[in-house]
Amino acid sequence: MTILEKKGFLIVFVVILSFLECSPVNAQNVSLYLSPSQGTFFVGSTFSVSIYLDTKGLEINAVEVDLKFPPDILQVTTPTAGESFISEWIVPPSYSNIGGTISFKGGIPGGIITSAGLVSTITFRAKSTGIAKVEFLDSSKVLLNDGKGTPVFATIFGGLYEILIPPPEGPRITSPSHPDSDIWYSNSSPTLSWEKEEKVTDFSFSLSQNLAENPDTLSEGEILFKSYNDIPDGIWYFHLRAKKDDIWGKTSHFLVKIDTTPPQKFEPKIDIS
Repeated sequence: MTILEKKGFLIVFVVILSFLECSPVNAQNVSLYLSPSQGTFFVGSTFSVSIYLDTKGLEINAVEVDLKFPPDILQVTTPTAGESFISEWIVPPSYSNIGGTISFKGGIPGGIITSAGLVSTITFRAKSTGIAKVEFLDSSKVLLNDGKGTPVFATIFGGLYEILIPPPEGPRITSPSHPDSDIWYSNSSPTLSWEKEEKVTDFSFSLSQNLAENPDTLSEGEILFKSYNDIPDGIWYFHLRAKKDDIWGKTSHFLVKIDTTPPQKFEPKIDIS
């Protein structure tokens, strides 16, 4: 073998060796996953998503996590390490609400084996309606604690979050016949009225002696008042909810006290003893 042939063989060997040392290990996949992995939230609310690692019995010493999220639906408020098992952040956690990216890169001197190691917790704010997909990018990696920093294949599980318009608050209720809920009225025919917000299309209501009752979702139309006749004596509750953007909102309650029984007659007596 000539000197040139030997040099060529040596170069090829070094390249192959380097490739083998840097290639991911596929013997036992580790797992990177989000928790919760799904959920339903309302526009304007915040919710937290945690990143976990299961090393599947392997000892690792470095983790790099890159996430992508839809910035038109979600906004990061705080990417906090919390109780993270990462002891040294090679690069501080960072995010972009314009590009929709989040990055974590840290190490664990001495290595670690964990089945549910917390990498970090992210708090999102829901900006608009839609299905928000939060996914791991291909640049995410886990390195073995083998003195070489060998990458290990990671099975990844992202998250899907449904963002909805929040249900409307309960309508404001008043009563021209029984305006003060602290007073007992002899009028057994109460009339209730309420306000209508913009985009409200339907109302549902009921009258009962159960404070916790919620009206059904059968529409009573867009009427703004209701009168009842000959209601028995007692404490009654008028329950009202509105439908807005095809969502039934919270229930409002209005207390009505009725007492039509006149007081018993009595003759005053003077005790002169």
